[in-house]
Order: sequence, then C-alpha cells, then structure tokens
Amino acid sequence: MKTPLVLAVALGALLAGPVSAAEAIPDLKGKWVSEYPAHFHLGTGSAKQTFIIESQKGEGFRGVREWTRTEFIPAEKDGPVPAKTTEKVAFAGVVGFDGKTLHFASQGDPTHITAELISAEEMPVVFVKPGDPAVAFRAIFKRVK
Repeated sequence: MKTPLVLAVALGALLAGPVSAAEAIPDLKGKWVSEYPAHFHLGTGSAKQTFIIESQKGEGFRGVREWTRTEFIPAEKDGPVPAKTTEKVAFAGVVGFDGKTLHFASQGDPTHITAELISAEEMPVVFVKPGDPAVAFRAIFKRVK
C-alpha cells in the first residue's frame, strides 16, 4: 500500500520546516573585478571592469560598475574606434529565485547583465549592450577583499 509511504514523506517535509528566504540570499556586498576580451560590432578589444556592490537589502542590491577599455582593434583597416574608453554607471540588481542568478539593471544604459554566483568569491557574467557601439562580453568576476 502506498499511503503509509506518502504520509511519511509528507510528515517529514512538515517537520523539516520551510527554508528561510533569507538563508537562500547570498551576501554580495564588496568589490568584484575582471579583465576580459570584449566583442564590438566595430572590432574587438579588451577591458577591465569592477562591480562595486555598495548595499544590499534582502534580494535587492545596488552599486556602481566602472570599466576601462585597455585595447581596441578595428574590424576594418583604419575602421572607427568607439569614443568612450572609461565609464562609471550606477546599477540596481536582484538575486533570482534560485539564490544564484543575479540580474543587473544599469541606470540610463540599455545593458543586459546576468551573472551566476558559483561561489562566495566568484561569478561568471554575461554582458550584452545593444546600440552604437554594440558590445558583448563574458567574464569571470572575482571578489576582492
């Protein structure tokens, strides 16, 4: 008969209690840095970027990201080079329901940034920015103490 097994599983789940949402939310505050290749419609380059997560309340966080392009190679000989070489942008973010996926929304900048926390000190990031110049990169950011 399956009833005793079903009852035992249900009782075990009730006794274990719910997992607290606060337990599932990681502490993200601090400085996260990476150097990486960047892919532009106009060519390729490399850059260094820092995410500074200044504050966090529950699943929500906010801060500033700063980047510097360190190299650029135009796709065409003597082709155009993006004007900006450094930028500082404020962001807001949220931890996804899985407790690992991070979503960033940049202030005044149409970027799409998604990260996955793989440890307390490391997060792979995928960055996509439409527009002129279009740019995309992926990189592993590490927390700096």
